[in-house]
Amino acid sequence: MKQCYFKYLISVIFIFIAACEDQNRVSLYSVNQTTPTFIETGDTIRIYGEGFVEGDADITLKGSFKKSGSFKPVKQSIYLKGTAISSSEIQIYVSKEVMTKISDDTVDFTGITKVSFPAVLKESVVSLEAAGPVESIRFSPLGEAVKSRAKNLRESLDILKMTGIIVNKESLDSDIEVSKVITGSLASINNIKQGDILISIDSFPANEI
Repeated sequence: MKQCYFKYLISVIFIFIAACEDQNRVSLYSVNQTTPTFIETGDTIRIYGEGFVEGDADITLKGSFKKSGSFKPVKQSIYLKGTAISSSEIQIYVSKEVMTKISDDTVDFTGITKVSFPAVLKESVVSLEAAGPVESIRFSPLGEAVKSRAKNLRESLDILKMTGIIVNKESLDSDIEVSKVITGSLASINNIKQGDILISIDSFPANEI
């Protein structure tokens, strides 16, 4: 009798496991690397790993955040939303809103990147959160590259104005168009006219100023 009961119990356990196998799968994935190491507003954070579930992804930056000019880092966790575009890559577009969430000033982050996938949880599948290795990333709302370009741009516009050239600021991301030439200026003497496109300034490409 005991032997029959034991066999019956084992059969019930196997039937239960078989019935739940499709609903309670365990999803295993790993985080290998987060890039780039210097991030400005408008950049895209890329997280590389294995076994990602395509679709929405929850990302946590957990570690210390040290603001520029500060001696004491702050330990905290910042939660972001991203998209797994494949089983090996997650992307997060760093909009102004996202950067504000991270920091309002240049900050150095040292810690781990953790990911999980909400779609997996909605389907009642057992999900394990994956954490990557300790990494160092600098976030800059107005990064050094942007500041440098803005400084060069201001200086170049001032130089052009001194020569009598006023440019169309709306065209600065493409061709540099002359919107006005001051009468009697060096530019007018050299026959530069309104509507001209500046190719270079002192042998330096105008569209790179």
